[in-house]
Amino acid sequence: MLKRAVESVLNQSYPRWVHVVVNDGGVASAVEAVLDLYRDQYEGRLCVIHNPISLGMEAASNLGIRAVESEYIAIHDDDDSWSPDFLSQSVSALRWWSARMPSVRGVVTHCHRVIEHVEGNVAVIDRVEPFNQWMAPGLVSLDDILHQNLFPPIAFLYERVVFEEIGGYREDLPVLGDWEFNVRFLLRHDIAVHPVTLAFYHHRPAAGGALSNTVFGGAFLHQQYKKALLNQWLREDLGAGRLGIGVYASLRQHVAYISWKVGERTSTLGSPGVGFLSALGTWWGQRNRWQLARRFLHYVRNEGIGRAMQRARLWAAVKGGQGA
Repeated sequence: MLKRAVESVLNQSYPRWVHVVVNDGGVASAVEAVLDLYRDQYEGRLCVIHNPISLGMEAASNLGIRAVESEYIAIHDDDDSWSPDFLSQSVSALRWWSARMPSVRGVVTHCHRVIEHVEGNVAVIDRVEPFNQWMAPGLVSLDDILHQNLFPPIAFLYERVVFEEIGGYREDLPVLGDWEFNVRFLLRHDIAVHPVTLAFYHHRPAAGGALSNTVFGGAFLHQQYKKALLNQWLREDLGAGRLGIGVYASLRQHVAYISWKVGERTSTLGSPGVGFLSALGTWWGQRNRWQLARRFLHYVRNEGIGRAMQRARLWAAVKGGQGA
């Protein structure tokens, strides 16, 4: 995997980069043996960090980023890969967007998911399929990112100043550190979509141990830490008596679930016309919507999100708010 990642970087058509390899608790001699094959090609653009004990993905990322200076940052996981034009097109796209919309401080490209398995010391590709090609040209939606992460690190390039501004990756998160970082990023700045497939997100669904992906081997951990983040955000909002990303992100999970159920025609909410989606539409159309939002937050605090949503559906059904 490291050999493939090194070649992915060395093959970039954009020449002005430095590659920081963070060996997070692995055997140093094995890493150095691979890198020795390419040192001449690096031409001084390589920095290697060996952590005697693993610090975790996010801490290793922060350590590598802070070891050098650069204008832009991209995280290249050791098992993923880039098209040779990833850096050149991403940098150009980011400069183009930021010149027209200063709020844009990062760019995400389209990427393919590469399904593979390992035979001996060789990764064998089984199939390649689109991953995030549904993302249209333009800005990434904060609303969508609060539901779930939309892109892997391999497809994302952004300005270093934003990393410093928002404080890097949260080192207490063993998984989903990229999602949490992307949320904080979009709370302050925008990310633009460059609709060209330039990144490859490699998956090995059947692999175990060191060759597995965290999205498969750590699926349960992903689920639990997503709930933990949602709980933390909601807890902070409720404690402060405010409508923030905690309330919004929690509602967004329910809206996505209801939308999926309606799409599957298996919704247990009855007619969509009196469902929660209708409640949201009716709420937004009211002149006193912020008063209603505060009332909804009151019910969330005192009765829980489930009961508050039932009240919202009832309120929409009676069309006047009397049931709220």
